Amino acid sequence: MNRLILLICAACLFGSGVLGQSPDSALSAYNNKFPQEKLHIHFDKDTYLPGETVWMKAYLLSDTRPSEVSKNLYFDWTDIDGRLLLHSVSPITEGGASSYFKIPAWVKNGVIHVKAYTQWMLNFDNDFLYNKDIPVLMPMEGANPVAAKIQTTINFFPEGGDLINGVSSILAFEALNQHNKPVLVHGVIKTSTNIVVD
Repeated sequence: MNRLILLICAACLFGSGVLGQSPDSALSAYNNKFPQEKLHIHFDKDTYLPGETVWMKAYLLSDTRPSEVSKNLYFDWTDIDGRLLLHSVSPITEGGASSYFKIPAWVKNGVIHVKAYTQWMLNFDNDFLYNKDIPVLMPMEGANPVAAKIQTTINFFPEGGDLINGVSSILAFEALNQHNKPVLVHGVIKTSTNIVVD
């Protein structure tokens, strides 16, 4: 912070080589030469469980527009004791970047920390870097884990759009769980009198 104050004072005194320059014009000149980047990150959830994946979208702004200063965004993931879990890099395109982090299953302390920054942001005070604690919900000791119940939805797609009685046609199907992931299913097609057709 002291370095930033010294830079502002120097910019006020020697901004364009004129000692009588007003502080407003000196700060404006400083901001034009050294634009400040601001980072906003949107996470897919507020809390996570050990072993889950944190998905995120980052928005990098300079003034009120997408930043064109930096090309890469860096993420440092640490546990509550400050141990580095992962250092990753994501490319920035049109002021945005996407990334993810898989929380280790062995996390025991109930929180992980993410620090995000660009190389340009490191030229300024550390208070301008993005820092966030992310809660990790811990299962109660002695509790039996409950297996998630799979809910399967099956959709049928007849060739041509309709099934016609007495006409042979190809029938495709899609079986998905509640998370829109494919499910392995077995089945038969029967007539109304329970005769197996296929």
